[in-house]
Amino acid sequence: MTTAEETYGGMMIDRASFTKSLEDATLEELIKKRDKLILEIRRYEKNKELRECDFFKSPPKFVYIMNNEYLAELCHLINEKLKYALDSDEC
Repeated sequence: MTTAEETYGGMMIDRASFTKSLEDATLEELIKKRDKLILEIRRYEKNKELRECDFFKSPPKFVYIMNNEYLAELCHLINEKLKYALDSDEC
C-alpha cells in the first residue's frame, strides 16, 4: 500500500486537500511524511514492471504522479515552517 493510499484510506486526494490536511502538522511530522513519500517514489522508480504499465490501466503510475505532487506541496510546507521558525528564532 502506498503512502498516499495508506494515509487517506485508499483514496487519492487533490493537492489542495492534501495541503489543508497538513496545516497543523509540526515540522517533524512534515519531514517524516516527506521521507515516506520519497521512499515510495523511489520504490516505484526502481520497479521496471510498475513503470512500464499503461497509465490508464495502472493505479501505481497514477499514485506515483500524485506522490510527486504531494512531495512538492510538502517541500513548500516545510519551507514555510522553517521560515516561520527562523523569524521567531525557534531554530
